[in-house]
Amino acid sequence: EQVVGRFVPEVLNPGIFEAVVKEKLDECFRGKVVRYEIKYTYPELGERDVFISNFPIEGANGIDRIVSILQDITDRKRTEEALRKSEERFRLAAQAGKMFAYEWDVATDVVIRSEEHLHVLGVSDQAEKLTRRKLLARVHADDRALFAGSVDQLRPENPSTQISYRLFRPDGSIVWLEKSARAFFDEQGRMLRV
Repeated sequence: EQVVGRFVPEVLNPGIFEAVVKEKLDECFRGKVVRYEIKYTYPELGERDVFISNFPIEGANGIDRIVSILQDITDRKRTEEALRKSEERFRLAAQAGKMFAYEWDVATDVVIRSEEHLHVLGVSDQAEKLTRRKLLARVHADDRALFAGSVDQLRPENPSTQISYRLFRPDGSIVWLEKSARAFFDEQGRMLRV
């Protein structure tokens, strides 16, 4: 009853029709599907994030109507913002603690590391595709058995490991690393990733 039978500018908060909505509706009347996000303040709900989709409807004389679908995406946006802040805090903590995260895909043998590894390991180019086999070749010879064994001993009932080992940097220097890892398994007990 607040909307039916009223013009769009009458329903919306003052100024928003001219500043945002009219341009989007005009574009839709030219035949385009138009999607966009806005922040909108509702009298009873307060500020909400809204995703709007406008669809042109063809009549006898061309496009004469528009169907608009509004979705309240406030919770999703808040979750995305909280995740972004959490990732930023992790990144800062990782930098301060000289840490990085990694994931090893057992099936492909590919190791993916977070960007912080560049600083910790003294690597300048992250473009190289890293495998566990290549990584093992850079582990100090005296620590290779420990490094390999730390993964070989992982089981569904004992999925975590923590070791310290030496790794050769590209410039030939050695860095001591402490690895804390957790393996994930399928229903048959096969390791999927670490």
